[in-house]
Amino acid sequence: MRRNWGNWGEFDAPRGSKSKKPVELKEIGEFGLISWIRGKMDLRDSNIASGIGDDAAVITPPKRCVSLVTTDILIEDTHFRLDYTDPLRLGKKALSINLSDIAAMGGTPQYFLLSMGLPLHLPFRWIEEFFHGVQQVAEEYNLSLIGGDTSLARKLTINVTLIGRGKAGEVIYRKGAQAGDQIMVTGTLGNAALGLRILKSHKGDSSISRAGDSDLAELIEKHFSPTSRIAEGRLIAKNHLASAMIDISDGLMADLGHILEESHAGAKIWISQLPLSEAYRRKAPQYISRDIDLAISGGEDYELLLTTPRKKGEKLLGLFRQSGLKITPIGEIVDPRYGLRLLLDDGREYTPRRKGHDHFKKPR
Repeated sequence: MRRNWGNWGEFDAPRGSKSKKPVELKEIGEFGLISWIRGKMDLRDSNIASGIGDDAAVITPPKRCVSLVTTDILIEDTHFRLDYTDPLRLGKKALSINLSDIAAMGGTPQYFLLSMGLPLHLPFRWIEEFFHGVQQVAEEYNLSLIGGDTSLARKLTINVTLIGRGKAGEVIYRKGAQAGDQIMVTGTLGNAALGLRILKSHKGDSSISRAGDSDLAELIEKHFSPTSRIAEGRLIAKNHLASAMIDISDGLMADLGHILEESHAGAKIWISQLPLSEAYRRKAPQYISRDIDLAISGGEDYELLLTTPRKKGEKLLGLFRQSGLKITPIGEIVDPRYGLRLLLDDGREYTPRRKGHDHFKKPR
């Protein structure tokens, strides 16, 4: 049941006070915040024996299933900036990027833990809006919050651990790609990276997305609110159509590289076949000189990148068409001695300026 997130009154000001000043975390305290969170987030699964309130959550696992566990961290000024990231969409994104990992394994998400490092000056109003975003995603995918932690921090830090399930015979790994397999990708590439590039070029003014330009709005929204491909991942897994799969968080080249490393394989990608949105095609030349590079190396698309045996390729494409979902063949797995090459229509090799995102490498 949806709760009333529009009412800020619970922590707005002490009773009898005429002050309209926003309440800060130091006035609520850690245990007051935890109690508030516990009251807002419903348990949605009968397999949860105990959630928030004990030292650890207690879950009864379904029979003949394996658990899938993933975690992601978001750090202020590294993964987001508060001056142009609103708390509602940050809450949605924090949970959605973990959903993408479960989708890449062909699984179903179930439970999550949320830990936050919080600056003392942060208004409670910000926290409430952030949890509104978290709850929107939790309701959409029937997820239960079963625990977490809070701590004082100089910069806002968000860590989500997501637990899902999969049937043992359906789980898809990064290893398994073989020479002759087709390489395919869901959705489109580059929108999130271009949305971030646009925000930075406008000095973080996210209001430009409301200026009547639908292309700008689409690209910026993709950066703020990635789409989780749970349905696509389940369709692929239950029909046993992928030999390997990963989600694109660090860029096409970087994440395909992980599949090739784990599978001991090489690959060739045809540049002209990369799926680009019309908004990307129209706007990219205005913001980057080599406009295809963001589709190749830009991160945070959170699309699924997979390999499939050629004999299964037509079935996969047909199932996606029937389901109204988008997937595009973009290349082929080859002998590992070939490496990873991007090819133009005339057969020449294309070299992007970056291969993908790496947190510990300085950008050129």
